[in-house]
Amino acid sequence: MKKRLIIARGLPGSGKSTAVAEFRNKTAERLGVSHLWSSRVCSTDSYWLRPDGHYDFNMRRIGEAHAWNKERAERYMAEEILTSSDTVIIDNTNITWKEIKPYVLLAKKYGYEVEVLEPDTSWRYDPIACVGKTAHGVPLETIKNMHSKWEPTSSIKGKIEEVLSA
Repeated sequence: MKKRLIIARGLPGSGKSTAVAEFRNKTAERLGVSHLWSSRVCSTDSYWLRPDGHYDFNMRRIGEAHAWNKERAERYMAEEILTSSDTVIIDNTNITWKEIKPYVLLAKKYGYEVEVLEPDTSWRYDPIACVGKTAHGVPLETIKNMHSKWEPTSSIKGKIEEVLSA
């Protein structure tokens, strides 16, 4: 079975995590397994979740949180026996190539194919609509800032291909 790295990307509130859940459910159905075994999800948001379920974001620790998530992804890829589908999903905003590139380099190192997954919601690029739907209360100004830095998926896919074919 092929090993796949799925790069989920989208503004907070755009439907990204819902798209990931739908992808996992479809994969599980196709494989005849539980969605928990259809893939491994690595989300920096998990770093902020406390045992009581409280989301405790701290901007001063964002670099540490992203390093933690990258280490988890590499650990899953290095194990090689992940799940029945050998799929790792990076469920982050992944706005720029700079955020995505470390995961693509890991994919190359461990022999993974890379796919990009974006929500297909009508509001996915609308910061005002997204702010009303974000699960973690991300402020409008933050979402607008992310939107202004958004790199088109076509550009991201081209850069992925360059890295994987080099």
